[in-house]
Amino acid sequence: MTPSPAARLVPTYMIFSESEAETTSIREGFWSNEGGWGDYTEATRFSEAEKQAFLLPGSARSDAKWGTLASVAPFFQEQDERAAKATARSAPSP
Repeated sequence: MTPSPAARLVPTYMIFSESEAETTSIREGFWSNEGGWGDYTEATRFSEAEKQAFLLPGSARSDAKWGTLASVAPFFQEQDERAAKATARSAPSP
């Protein structure tokens, strides 16, 4: 089913880079047309039509990709799990 013209204009896509997220402690892996790589709240939202016309920006490992919040959520969940395990390993034994 082809989306209607109005549906293609709804800004639902973001640009995400795991390598950019991994280079900062606060995981700033989202692209902003105004500020470059930053956090989710600053990310530029793109419509389907804009996605088709916009070239992906450069990133640390050339891994920038289109996504939605749902598609990048597993990356953040994995990062949180790794951090929790690292914290548990470094905690002193009782």
